[in-house]
Amino acid sequence: MKRRACAGRALLAAFLLAAASPAASVVSGVARVVDGRRSVPLRKAAVVALTPDGRKVVAATRTDSEGLFRFPRPIARRIALRVEKVGYLPVAGARQGGAGRILDCRRAGACESLSLETIRAAVVAGTVVDELGEPFDNVNAALTLLEGQASRTLRARSDDRGDFRIAGVAPGRYELTTVSSYRGLDDSLYAGRPVELEVAAGEIVAGLRIVLMRAGGGGFRVNGAVRGVELSSRVTNFVRFRGFGSAARRLQTGVLAREVNADGTFAFDKIPEGRYVLTLQQVRAASTPGEQRRPERFMLGALDVAGDIEGLLLAPLPPTGIRGRIAYREAPLGKPVLLALQGAGGAFAQILVANAAAGAFANLQLLPDRYTIRSFGREHFVRAVLEDGEPLAGNIVDLDLGRIRDLQILLSRDFARVSGRVKKPESGAPAAFYRVALRGPHGVVGVQADQYARFRFEKVAPGGYEICAWPDAGLPQVKSGGIWQQAGGAVRAFPVDAGANIEISLTAAR
Repeated sequence: MKRRACAGRALLAAFLLAAASPAASVVSGVARVVDGRRSVPLRKAAVVALTPDGRKVVAATRTDSEGLFRFPRPIARRIALRVEKVGYLPVAGARQGGAGRILDCRRAGACESLSLETIRAAVVAGTVVDELGEPFDNVNAALTLLEGQASRTLRARSDDRGDFRIAGVAPGRYELTTVSSYRGLDDSLYAGRPVELEVAAGEIVAGLRIVLMRAGGGGFRVNGAVRGVELSSRVTNFVRFRGFGSAARRLQTGVLAREVNADGTFAFDKIPEGRYVLTLQQVRAASTPGEQRRPERFMLGALDVAGDIEGLLLAPLPPTGIRGRIAYREAPLGKPVLLALQGAGGAFAQILVANAAAGAFANLQLLPDRYTIRSFGREHFVRAVLEDGEPLAGNIVDLDLGRIRDLQILLSRDFARVSGRVKKPESGAPAAFYRVALRGPHGVVGVQADQYARFRFEKVAPGGYEICAWPDAGLPQVKSGGIWQQAGGAVRAFPVDAGANIEISLTAAR
């Protein structure tokens, strides 16, 4: 009897232990390559299970000759599953640096018979030469995604023939910049004109020829004096040049700073040609040992540099900007919010709302301009900008010198989705892998239709949009107005409301 009782207790303990332990799932499936209209097995590829944050490998295996994979041991946790092979990228997202497909394998059978689809990665290659057509070696070529999402920049260096090659490129719209690590005898910077590229899956963009020019002939002298600020041994003042657009790229760091002398004078000797925002940074000495003082900044104005400038007189401008509070249509995410202010005259500023719950914000160091306010990123969009309870048209605020406007900015996560199918203009047959471009308040974004001619734009903010599809057109062409006019009736115009799910049957342009 005693033996039976012991055996019963052992069985009960084993049952309770099994019940308390999370279930595990065998992780298995097939990896395929979407190639044109075909889907073929991805052979000899690594399949890696990571922690959901992508930082630690949980298990790994490889696909066989049929693209099949199976992990040797069951997994009882949430994982990020990723397939890796040189020259291939996952279809889902197709972004470099992503953790992978998130799965919960704590339920038996939850992670079996998976299908992992990949696409062939693209390649961007070209040659860098100088003004005489000679190869330019040791040039940094950087390819950066232009779709407003976090993404690492892909880089390469030119060799002794001036050739560079950037592999592992996901489909999307990119900017290619080239800057030489060599500086001339006068310490001038050599850079090429930025090139925008629309890259398709598996595309080899070759034959690019980029001519490096001396940026601004080595730069211009700018000197002058600052008035209306404290000049004493307790205060250190710095004049800062921050470039707009091409000026920022020529500066590399984007900002140049020089300390103001005791008499208020300053001097810069190599400022590249371009447009700049000038600010004064003031650092006050600590009154007690160990005290940390944050620097103060004052707006000095904007400056166009096209030659040497002597005797420039600067003074802090009166506070100009906006302040107020963030409100949420839905519950806040609890994360910091970054707002972008784009001026019609080229000015640009950001406002970081670090405490999402409090929601207070202020930026009183803006240039006079006409600013459009939008949310930076894809977590929220600006649903409305209110002043005294009344919405501002187009979320646009006009700022005159010395004016401060009190605003309430309403954020929402109720994005819309635009999807559909592309048809060929001649036959009406599905137009697989055609380009689809969506043009709206924040510019032009593009996607590629899949093998079933389906396309989808996620997280579309409300506004008026146009959409069209082409068999072969890069985004630089699409961004120009001419190709939309050429498409004629193939361009569809439609409004997008918050939360809408819009389905479009789209006939491509000829």
